[in-house]
Amino acid sequence: MIDVIKLTKRYGELTVLDEITEHISAGEKVVIVGPSGGGKSTFLRCLNCMEEPTAGEVIFDGKLVSYIDPYLHDDLIAVSATCKKLMAQGLKKEDAIEKIKAEKLLRKNEGGEFKTAHKHLEKEICIDLNVARRDIGMVFQHFNLFNNLTVMENLTLAPVHLKIKTKEEAEAKATELLHRIGLYDKKDVYPSTLSGGQKQRIAIIRALAMDPKVILFDEPTSALDPEMVGEVLELIKQLANEGMTMVIVTHEMGFAREVATRMLFVAGGKIQESAPPAEFFDHPKHPRLQEFLSKVIKN
Repeated sequence: MIDVIKLTKRYGELTVLDEITEHISAGEKVVIVGPSGGGKSTFLRCLNCMEEPTAGEVIFDGKLVSYIDPYLHDDLIAVSATCKKLMAQGLKKEDAIEKIKAEKLLRKNEGGEFKTAHKHLEKEICIDLNVARRDIGMVFQHFNLFNNLTVMENLTLAPVHLKIKTKEEAEAKATELLHRIGLYDKKDVYPSTLSGGQKQRIAIIRALAMDPKVILFDEPTSALDPEMVGEVLELIKQLANEGMTMVIVTHEMGFAREVATRMLFVAGGKIQESAPPAEFFDHPKHPRLQEFLSKVIKN
């Protein structure tokens, strides 16, 4: 479902992600752990291009959602727009692509990498990132609910605005999800009146309201009081048992061991170790992982 190829992210001279290559299959529950500042959250945000990679590719469900060459960024957007216009005029996608190539509507970048953009076109990657992101749900550490909207409005805003569902369909879906988490009675209240655990469960079902193919969780319990952590983790476990593809950044080691199909240890901008939970926790190989686990797991 997700292929990451030599993904690199730099901020000035600081390299946060260093040529990461990884494959995540449909149905996997990949849990990412590691020290603070190691690149975990940046990696997650690059998967749906909330952060634009400096170099490398992120391919989701067969479609490129990142740009391999930063010089080509504007050109690829222009090609995508041109492709859509030609298709609106009645051309098939493959004919639109051929026309763009034949008429050289894409100029060379500073390095002359004209053929790189053609490679993208030959893959038929003329996409709108916002369309691609509809299939990638995101749950944030600090909930990111709209405080000026009611719970129901939070849940229905995106599906209706993006014309994925009618208002009636979106409200029916939201009602079903609210009943599932036992918060239907909160549908007309504002997020400021909710507890942290309630806010995060609402944030999770807001992602579910879009019927995503994968959900990314960025430390979903780290902003919660300890007594509220359990109710959020229980909902994530339910989704995992139902087969949802997930990538989860967390510090909850017991939860990780229980839910993950595979663990990744990210430190220093690299995936230092990848293994099933039992092997990862009981027989860690990388010295940095051994040190990390000795500090975070109580005997």
